[in-house]
Amino acid sequence: MTLGSAPSKLTSVLLEEVYVLIQRGWVQNVEATDKDGNFVDLNDKGAVNFHLLGALLQVAGEPNSKVWTSPFLKCLNCLKRGNKISSILAFHDVKGRTKEEVLRAVRVAIEYAKRYEHEGRTLSNPSPPPGTHKYGRLT
Repeated sequence: MTLGSAPSKLTSVLLEEVYVLIQRGWVQNVEATDKDGNFVDLNDKGAVNFHLLGALLQVAGEPNSKVWTSPFLKCLNCLKRGNKISSILAFHDVKGRTKEEVLRAVRVAIEYAKRYEHEGRTLSNPSPPPGTHKYGRLT
């Protein structure tokens, strides 16, 4: 994925890329790790395991930016609304969560996005809640 190409892609396509990243390697509690499980920056070429938000930022955002991008928010919106969850972090990082459960949530979000795209409806872009960090954590 080349950063900066996200704005021209459909939300469902971006979510499919998120699915592929997580399918290849998944991690909890940090944005990304290398093959040995060490925390790495999202832009690090050694990043192979991704947190759901890390994967979203990798394909739909600017990992080193403090700006919430429209493609990122559309993907986040589909994940939250499609799965009826209020917090991606609370869903993803709960003890006992499995990679399969996360992949299932991404598949639901892909279908949610496709429904909107097929109907020609616009996915809303909510502003990030006040007091949140670019990864959704409170500052």
